[in-house]
Amino acid sequence: MLATARPDIVLLDIDELSIPVEDAIAACERATPQSRVCALSTAHRPRVMQRALAAKADAYIAKDTAPAMLIEILHSVAAGESYADPRIAGTLLRRRSTRTQDVSELSTREYEIVRLIAEGLSNREIGRRLTLSEKTVKNHVSHILAKLKVSARSGVAVYAVRHGLVT
Repeated sequence: MLATARPDIVLLDIDELSIPVEDAIAACERATPQSRVCALSTAHRPRVMQRALAAKADAYIAKDTAPAMLIEILHSVAAGESYADPRIAGTLLRRRSTRTQDVSELSTREYEIVRLIAEGLSNREIGRRLTLSEKTVKNHVSHILAKLKVSARSGVAVYAVRHGLVT
C-alpha cells in the first residue's frame, strides 16, 4: 500500500510494533524510498530513539509533543531536515560513556555545545552555562552546522546519535 500511495512522510508508531524498530523502518524505506520516515513514540526511551535514528529514521518524535509543534516538525522533516526530541536526546547525551569523541573535526568547546543543543538549550542558555556571550555561542553553532553538514539545530542532535557521540 505504501508503494502505491507514495506518501511524502510516513509516521511510524513504534510503541505498538511487534517487530524490531530497525526492521519496521527498513520496510518503510524499501516500500517508499522517496518518503521521509518519522518514528512516533509515547515513551521517552533514549535507546529506542537511538535505534530508530541509527536505522535511518528521519525523525524521532514524542507523542506528547504539542500539536502546533508537531505540525512544525513535520513541515521541516518534509523539507529535508531531521529531528530528534531534545528531551530524549539530552538524556542520551547525559548517559554517554567517557570514550573519546569520534568526530575529530569538532573542537572540545564545539562538542560541549553539541551536547547542550541536544539537551534543547537556547544560545542564551548555553552562553550562561558555559560563561560565553550569546554571540559567541551563535558563532560556534554556525561552525558546528557547517562542520557537521546539517542546516538546523535538531540535525545536530540527530548527527550526535547517528555517529555514536552518545550511547
